[in-house]
Amino acid sequence: MKPNICIKCGKDKSWSETDTRRGTEASRRMFALCEDCFLQKHELFRLDNISLAVCQCGSHYFSKQEKFDDLENALKSGIEKRIKTRNKISSIKIRIKRHFGHKYQIVVSANGKISPCKKSKTEEKTIIATVKNLTCEDCIKVLGNYHEAKVQLRGKDIAEMIKKAQHILPKTSWVKENPDGYDVFFITKTDAANFVKQFKEKYEIKKSFKIVAQKKDRVLARDVYVIR
Repeated sequence: MKPNICIKCGKDKSWSETDTRRGTEASRRMFALCEDCFLQKHELFRLDNISLAVCQCGSHYFSKQEKFDDLENALKSGIEKRIKTRNKISSIKIRIKRHFGHKYQIVVSANGKISPCKKSKTEEKTIIATVKNLTCEDCIKVLGNYHEAKVQLRGKDIAEMIKKAQHILPKTSWVKENPDGYDVFFITKTDAANFVKQFKEKYEIKKSFKIVAQKKDRVLARDVYVIR
């Protein structure tokens, strides 16, 4: 048989004669195939079924460090990190094919190269993503009324303030009405500071602190803002 003929399909091979004589028996068998047959024989990637969790606030989690605001981004990022391959992947696409209960049938399509082929290969695999319910740490803090900062909305423009607030409040905040106006609670000081920035051009803002605990040489204080 001529060395430039594929032993499987009979097509001309792109490998050189030098390549077919070089290396181990395994590599010689590899070069006995044309690129198309070689790509058919070898997997581009492997991927197991995955699971993730979703909270009532809409956040999706693979872990504490992997948090996403929507399912599609969560799946794409999670799948990219969990693909097993030694090959060079150039692109990955995912498509939700079917949804049944807490399970999603996901079609994963990847394009890349398997060395030493110069041709690219596109490969599809179907996996199941199981989505479980959980209560995230932020929502646990909200349920326990934990907060690091409070913003008090006061004054004659209170109706306009609360209308604006409804569009910019983070998910992990809550509002309480009282006789003087509204109090807005935030689980982080950063969230409160970002919220207050939206009012600084039009309203007067005052900031103070309230000590809530003291341990040895450490003082724990809440930020308190008043917007008028």
